[in-house]
Amino acid sequence: MAWAYTFDSDLDVVLQAAHNEELEPLVILLSKDQSGKPLSGCPEFAHYYPDHQRYVHLISVKLRALGGHQVGNLLRRGQGPSYLSVVQSVAAHLKVPFSKDESITQLEQKLLEHAFSACYQSMDEQDQSLVLEQLTASNESSGRALVATEVAAGNFEHLSPKGRLLVAALVSHAVSRAVGFSLEARALVSTMVGKSWQQLTLAVSHSLTRLSALFAGLSAVGRPPYQILVPCVLHVATLRLMQAGIKLPPAPTAALGQPEGATDAICAEEAPSAD
Repeated sequence: MAWAYTFDSDLDVVLQAAHNEELEPLVILLSKDQSGKPLSGCPEFAHYYPDHQRYVHLISVKLRALGGHQVGNLLRRGQGPSYLSVVQSVAAHLKVPFSKDESITQLEQKLLEHAFSACYQSMDEQDQSLVLEQLTASNESSGRALVATEVAAGNFEHLSPKGRLLVAALVSHAVSRAVGFSLEARALVSTMVGKSWQQLTLAVSHSLTRLSALFAGLSAVGRPPYQILVPCVLHVATLRLMQAGIKLPPAPTAALGQPEGATDAICAEEAPSAD
């Protein structure tokens, strides 16, 4: 069965606004999926690689199909579930409490908090102190004690937008390192923290073992491979927050693909069975 692409506003607008180097971790991760033919089996991928922006629709359809149950994907004729459903599945897998009424941004924020808290708790005191120093500096309205309490608890309710942007950038760096790709900092983030950026990324790198443990999960027949899906979802979450932080202009209408509900069969191959 061919993959069936539908435009998903919760995912596609982020992918289309991302640079090639920001899409690279997703391509690396999705290429690790052994449940179906690889992305390289699609003519567009083979022709345009490594210009990932030329086949973001393939990244979108592969990611959504990966997040669906094998039987469900077959019933949907190769089309994966909505991206919101995929993120909800990841939250449930990580045992992060959420409500079905929460938006994609609310869910992603909880996942970023969960991931960053796991990293922070595995750092030594020196690395923790460095992280708190920078988060406090970017969060003028809250003192160090409150920031420390929230970071340890995985609750960033009182962090400023700058603080949340820094958290997203650090999680993005950690996810990229965990899958074997070094993602350069966005200009805004590196400018915000200056020379401390290298120290911060080193501190986060010390906690990669703990972060990688979040990606793992027991495989079950037909179920999503969370060791691939979790870092993909975390990476998309960080991209969305960084894009909002630098106020990127909306993508041109022509680049948004098809309207919600329109379908296309792409890359005539077997739909991935998310084992």
